[in-house]
Amino acid sequence: MLYIVDIDQTIARRNTPVYLERCNRFLKLGIESSRLKGMTYKDFLRQPEMGEQRERVSQQRLDHVFRLIAFDPAHLRAMDQVPGARDCLETLALIGDVSYATCRCFPTQEELNQHIQAATFEWLDSNVFPNPEDVLFCDGYADKLTQVARLLEREDDDGILVDDSWRELLEAYDAVDFDVKHILSQRLTLWAFGASEVPQYTAIATQPLPTWKPMETYLKFTPTENEKENEEVNHERTESTTA
Repeated sequence: MLYIVDIDQTIARRNTPVYLERCNRFLKLGIESSRLKGMTYKDFLRQPEMGEQRERVSQQRLDHVFRLIAFDPAHLRAMDQVPGARDCLETLALIGDVSYATCRCFPTQEELNQHIQAATFEWLDSNVFPNPEDVLFCDGYADKLTQVARLLEREDDDGILVDDSWRELLEAYDAVDFDVKHILSQRLTLWAFGASEVPQYTAIATQPLPTWKPMETYLKFTPTENEKENEEVNHERTESTTA
């Protein structure tokens, strides 16, 4: 079984102090450090300096800038872990193969992409996540589905994709090639991270995963590959003894 895990908002979340400091510097807002200290993102957006910025720049442009800052390598290296994620992935790595898939990609900015990829590898490694070098960098949700499908095809195995952007992925299903749809419908299950419920009928089999906590409980009762092998050996020994 392949476990392919999204990164942003699934195992990593915004480091608000670092992010706001980068926003303040990049947008040249001039907000004092003492005001930024302890400020939430919502409070930051309400600041008069941000109001002045909106008068000069369109919201679309601001959204683009905020995305760039979110993927600033300095911020990526400082991101916080989502509680429970690492422990669960360490256990999943005992019963299958763990890798990652992320939409951290700017197709027209090769140098930035290289820095983003380096920061991503460094964060996964420094936070002791399993297989930190196994990452698919995707140009949007349709590309993520396509790359995941090709991975399942190459490995000739079934897979589970854990992702908080599960709605966007289901919408992107219509945009992928027919052979990709076939692989996804036959071999992939989508774990909708952050969702307490999901639609009953979806193009890709989908299950809710509100937090990593339910997964911790589930994994306590899931045998590892070594445990499975030991069970088989013990079963064979018992059969040979009673024969």
